[in-house]
Amino acid sequence: MRNVDGFEAYTKIENNRLDEYQVETSSFRDDGHESNIRVACHIASEAGKHFHIGIRLPKAPSVQLFRVILEIDGTLVQVNNFAPTTARNVTVRSYRLDSLYRTPLLFGKLNLTEDENMAETNETRIKALGTIRIRILPVFLTDVKLVRKYQPLQPLLPVLETKKKGASHCLQRGDLTARPVQPSTKILKKRVMGHRSYEFLFHYAAHAWLQAEGIIPTGARSRANGRSTLTSDVAVDITPRSVSPGDEDAELLLDPEEAQQLRKLKEKMADRRRHRAVKREPLVPLVQGVPPATVIDLTGDDD
Repeated sequence: MRNVDGFEAYTKIENNRLDEYQVETSSFRDDGHESNIRVACHIASEAGKHFHIGIRLPKAPSVQLFRVILEIDGTLVQVNNFAPTTARNVTVRSYRLDSLYRTPLLFGKLNLTEDENMAETNETRIKALGTIRIRILPVFLTDVKLVRKYQPLQPLLPVLETKKKGASHCLQRGDLTARPVQPSTKILKKRVMGHRSYEFLFHYAAHAWLQAEGIIPTGARSRANGRSTLTSDVAVDITPRSVSPGDEDAELLLDPEEAQQLRKLKEKMADRRRHRAVKREPLVPLVQGVPPATVIDLTGDDD
């Protein structure tokens, strides 16, 4: 996907970057924020193939955190916060199903049914089938607290034949990997007013269907093209959320090692409140009247 203000996203199958078709850039209004940027395209998915998603975040010294929200087929599968002390590349290869298991990102065929009693009823999920949505928002933390609840991801039920989309591909659960997690940490955050957000949309379907619809030119090959523009990928741990991604007090449930980093963050925040010393630095893009924020690295020294 094209680079916008230093932000970029891409998809890969078997380590080959997928071609992107009919790439379009537009602006949109979101919760009172104007001039947000949306980039959308089509990609050819392959049922039974693992894939991964790459995201590039620019350095933004006076932004405290970039909140990265990943939805696939209308299901929220990731919320992560990154301190933009330096430009970084993030790779998402798997996601958490529940408190015990993770599974890799995998394209699969949509299960269909003619029985309305057995069919998926969530119209939001049905409408979003075949869509990978990445949202990036500048936010600042207000507090870090302990929580005691956890909500696993709900599987997609079979979809009525009359409601299926295009090539009928969807996110499919792959092999399970045991990785227990003990959720205990909650991040309270607020959206930074006056700053644009970024949204990347990948509409995926089988190559043959995209070609039949005129989205892929006749004669174009059906596999990934091998291009790769991002390096030094950082693996992201994905944890399902128990609240809406638009919730101002959205939760981030973490593994124990990440919770330890957040405890250190909480100490920094307490020290900041005591000293009330905040350094202002230029923001990309620069907007007047934005609350100052210090940079706090939540991700350790992985990269």
